[in-house]
Amino acid sequence: KAVFAQFVAWKSRFGKLYASPSENAYRLSVFAAQVDTVVKLNAQYDAYLQRTGQSALSEAMFAVPADADLTTQEFAILKT
Repeated sequence: KAVFAQFVAWKSRFGKLYASPSENAYRLSVFAAQVDTVVKLNAQYDAYLQRTGQSALSEAMFAVPADADLTTQEFAILKT
């Protein structure tokens, strides 16, 4: 449920609309995977800071980007 609420807020922030409920569901699954990656990267970075005796950041190093509804393949096609 938390990811769904994040997805709804993210869609609103970036003006995302999808052609059908099935595309919305697919984009939600892609978004959820991106969120999972961001959470893991932030945890790894926080662990690195702690391990090296550095101060924690006041906010997360990595954030969910505007194109978080694209797969790696889609991103490569659209952005190159």
